[in-house]
Amino acid sequence: MLPAQYEPQRAQIEAVLPRIHLPVPASTASVFADTTGPEDVSGDALGFIHRYIPPAAEGELAGGTTLVLLHGTGGDEDDLLPLGRALLPGAA
Repeated sequence: MLPAQYEPQRAQIEAVLPRIHLPVPASTASVFADTTGPEDVSGDALGFIHRYIPPAAEGELAGGTTLVLLHGTGGDEDDLLPLGRALLPGAA
C-alpha cells in the first residue's frame, strides 16, 4: 500500500524494490534449490539476515497485515520484534 501522493510513482518505486521471498517449506525446498536471479535477496546475496515471522492465529487485530521492521546500524534482526508485537499483536 502506498500513500496517495506516491501512487503516481508506483511503477518507478516497484522497479527499484527487491522482491521479498518467504521461507520455503522443507518438503519443497529441493524444487527451488537452484533458483536465483537478479531479485535474490537472500542473506548470502546481500550479507543481511532477513527474518519472517508468520502471523499468530490469535492475532485478531492484525488481520492480514505484515509489519516490515527496519533497524538501524548497530541493531540486529531481533531488536524491533517486541515493538512490532506491541504495535500490532499477531501481525506477521
